[in-house]
Amino acid sequence: DRSDRYRVSLSLVREDGESGPAASIADLTPASDEFVTLFVDSAQLVPGEYRLAISREKDDPSAETEWFLIRVKSPRSD
Repeated sequence: DRSDRYRVSLSLVREDGESGPAASIADLTPASDEFVTLFVDSAQLVPGEYRLAISREKDDPSAETEWFLIRVKSPRSD
């Protein structure tokens, strides 16, 4: 059932508030606890603020999208 599949996208938020695509993955299946687990390798991202969006993959315009903000910082130099 496609309603049990999810799509996740990660976008870099620019200074003007707009976002540009960085990565997207589809056809994710939630675990038995109904969580969708994924790993983002921040070493592959430039520092900045990113918007992570997760939504069900179904042909329903009313399907909700959940948004999360992720801030990637420069590595610390000790």
